[in-house]
Amino acid sequence: MLVSSGASNVQALFGTTRYAAELLRIDGDYGTLKAGKYAALLLFDENPLADV
Repeated sequence: MLVSSGASNVQALFGTTRYAAELLRIDGDYGTLKAGKYAALLLFDENPLADV
């Protein structure tokens, strides 16, 4: 929905990770890959930046 509304693939992925964590004020523990933060691992067959 974000991409169809005009966001780039990168913006859509950030919108569901980094920016969402910032909005919820939990970005100290979530949202980006940094030491000490919680993380989830997603595996894709294809590059999500090429086709969200």
